[in-house]
Amino acid sequence: MRLLFFFLFFSTQVHAFGVFVEPSLGYNTGSFEDQSQDVKTNGFGIQGKGGVILYKMLMGGLDFQFSTLFLDNAVEDKWENRQYGLFGGVDGSSTGLPFKFWLTLFPYEELEHDTRGELFGSGYKLGLGFYPEFLEFLGFVFELKNSSFDKIQDASGERDLIISTKVSTLYFGVSFFFKDEL
Repeated sequence: MRLLFFFLFFSTQVHAFGVFVEPSLGYNTGSFEDQSQDVKTNGFGIQGKGGVILYKMLMGGLDFQFSTLFLDNAVEDKWENRQYGLFGGVDGSSTGLPFKFWLTLFPYEELEHDTRGELFGSGYKLGLGFYPEFLEFLGFVFELKNSSFDKIQDASGERDLIISTKVSTLYFGVSFFFKDEL
């Protein structure tokens, strides 16, 4: 009896763990607000997630995003955005639902401008992915991201911002989901 219990316990654990990689290409749209302006943004980006899936449902791992934000202002500012974070979520595919939900917290994000310097901050994003069964590795990703930047580094050095800069974006992308159950 112990041998049967031992076999059943470890055979179910083998299928309860998996790893995945999910690169994505997409489009950002949103707003950029600082002490002097509140303008719309748009631009393209790449992002990716990598991590583990536990019990065919719970996801967790690392998240990154690189994008370019063009501001809809008189000078058409261009900012390069880099973000790194940790995420956790739920994969509904094991229950028959073609959706994934996740929350990413990123303690480090930077916006870089050619002439104005770099902004440093943090934020979060909420994500929803739609992965139809007939498209085996392909999915559609929607994310709402909110960031707040409170430090700047420019020609005069690094200092705190008096009024933080806030960036809110919606990301629409196509993702490629690759997983392997161990």
